[in-house]
Amino acid sequence: MSDDTERHAQIEARAYTLWVESGMPEGRAEDFWHLAKAQIEDEERPEEGTPQPPGLDR
Repeated sequence: MSDDTERHAQIEARAYTLWVESGMPEGRAEDFWHLAKAQIEDEERPEEGTPQPPGLDR
């Protein structure tokens, strides 16, 4: 599975879980997609002050 396909599947699964936990409101798919994407990106971002291996400082 490519990184993009894997990322899409991860976001999709998280968005679905958030949607179900929120009572499955209609017409909010995009909201849950963006929320899931933001949550996953936050989880992947190193915490402030965490030393980064050489070459990864952006």
